[in-house]
Amino acid sequence: MMEMHSAVVPESGQVTTVHEALIRVIQVMDKVHEELLDTQQAMDKCVQSHMLDEGEMHNLQKLDSATQTVEALATALKNLTAHSDAGKSDRVNVATLSNGIKLSEVVRILAGEEQTDTMHQCGEIDLF
Repeated sequence: MMEMHSAVVPESGQVTTVHEALIRVIQVMDKVHEELLDTQQAMDKCVQSHMLDEGEMHNLQKLDSATQTVEALATALKNLTAHSDAGKSDRVNVATLSNGIKLSEVVRILAGEEQTDTMHQCGEIDLF
């Protein structure tokens, strides 16, 4: 079962630079990309002995597409932060930046708090 976390709301006056926020988003995307690759490897092992119908194969291809998309977006953000001085001194309100984000771990990372290993807990599997 997927562990649900309570919403974390950063202090309303807390700010960070746009550059720092982009770096934190990249860190999350890199971690998610690694987890998606691990998931693809696990799924590959599971389906080796199971014949997939066309719909199942299409859904697995969506996982591959999502993995490649996350990697591409992270790369684009890395390129943007590496080649741009803009945003290094611009400030953004962390509460505004986090508005609408439901994953408390992501909100904490955007606020500049240290990453914890609570993003994904092992246990009973409950997909979606």
